[in-house]
Amino acid sequence: MNWDAIGAVGEVGGAVAVVVTLFYLARQIKHSNSVSAANVYQERANSRMQLHVSISNSEHLAPILQRMEELGWPKNVDAIEELSDSELYRFRQNQFASVVRFDNSYYQYRNGFLDADVWKLTQVGIRSMGPTWIRLGILEAGATEPFAEEVARLLELPKSE
Repeated sequence: MNWDAIGAVGEVGGAVAVVVTLFYLARQIKHSNSVSAANVYQERANSRMQLHVSISNSEHLAPILQRMEELGWPKNVDAIEELSDSELYRFRQNQFASVVRFDNSYYQYRNGFLDADVWKLTQVGIRSMGPTWIRLGILEAGATEPFAEEVARLLELPKSE
């Protein structure tokens, strides 16, 4: 056997090894992306569960939100006018937290970490809460510019979308 033939066999073997390695890496990346997406979904679920538990256990915020709902909020944004100064402060802080949570969801969606079904559900919440955020003036102080623009876009859509 001559050296040219041995070299050719080595090149073919090296090429096969590179292809096998690329397939392996692609599979590992796909698996890693699936695990990351599952972690994001789990973290969102944990966050929402904790939010609802903390609100229901809050001796200050739960009555405010209950009263707001009785007054027709979030559809009736004017219900805000019925709050005392201290209630309004607590409610406003709660809504700042909501803006941050929804802003984070939008960031995750834009960067491919949140699937379209979850984002569609999130949009329903944004369209419901957006008028309150605007009324309280907290989008300017509590949201990124891309999210504030997305809120404006969603609020301009017809109700059926």
